[in-house]
Amino acid sequence: MSKKKNLLGGISALLKTNRGKNFKDTSFIWSNEDIASATTVAASSTTNFNDCTVFDNTIFDNLMVSLSDPLAFVIYIFLWRETIGRKKTTKEISYKEISKLVGIEENVVKEKVELLVIKNIIRATHTSDSEIITFELVNTL
Repeated sequence: MSKKKNLLGGISALLKTNRGKNFKDTSFIWSNEDIASATTVAASSTTNFNDCTVFDNTIFDNLMVSLSDPLAFVIYIFLWRETIGRKKTTKEISYKEISKLVGIEENVVKEKVELLVIKNIIRATHTSDSEIITFELVNTL
């Protein structure tokens, strides 16, 4: 069974215990047993969590809110994955390549990177006349 099927199986098991409830309903509360059950299914022996990127909760609690720009946030998450997620301090890549990988138009990528630089969240350094930019996360929270 694939990793994806195992994870989906765990989520499915968790949701089945709460069938008929919705996320806006305050009665939609997962018990510790529900979570443990889903986690057990999701973390079966074929699941490899070594290939996962862990994000600090403050990214979602603080940065996502303060940015209030979903596309800039997507680019930040991409750069987090490409640096911290790969145990690196920088990522050398072009705007065109980021555009292809995250599905955002190149001119919008440039605009959102500029926003992240202005807010001192990332550093972007152009290397000579090349299209390659070296990105570094400044504020990893």
